[in-house]
Amino acid sequence: MDEREFKKLFGGLCCSQCRNDFDLGDIFINYQRKNISLCHLKCHKCGKDFGEIVLNFNPNSKQHLELEVIEGAPPISRSEEHTSEL
Repeated sequence: MDEREFKKLFGGLCCSQCRNDFDLGDIFINYQRKNISLCHLKCHKCGKDFGEIVLNFNPNSKQHLELEVIEGAPPISRSEEHTSEL
């Protein structure tokens, strides 16, 4: 993924913790096959780890929509990871 492709996808997003804009150094591509990429996103300024993301991106497409943040349940905390209901 080059800088132009990155800006098409991440141009409207910033870190939810420090509000810094993402840059190409924040995304690490772990696996790529055709138009599917398994990536890891981490803010370079504050270090917030957003975890794994899957991108379906065709660089030859004439139109791309920017990524949107979809609100959901809060992430599991470390204390919740190791507890189980009886």
